[in-house]
Amino acid sequence: MACRIGITSNQEQRKKFWEGQYPNLGDWKILAGPLDTKGEAQILETKFAQDYGCVAHAGGDDPDSPFAKWWVYYFKY
Repeated sequence: MACRIGITSNQEQRKKFWEGQYPNLGDWKILAGPLDTKGEAQILETKFAQDYGCVAHAGGDDPDSPFAKWWVYYFKY
């Protein structure tokens, strides 16, 4: 199975999105968070993607709010 690492400020919404893209999604985990900035989350996303050998795309899909808390997630598909 392939894996993906990403960042989000809304865990439930993001998981729902990926379940729609990958019906066989499994092993959803939060690897880090809450983090105070998107930049912190981005650094960890890149590190975990390299460590786990997963697909990752810089940026995340969530708005860059200064008040948001961020999480780094992982899943297999």
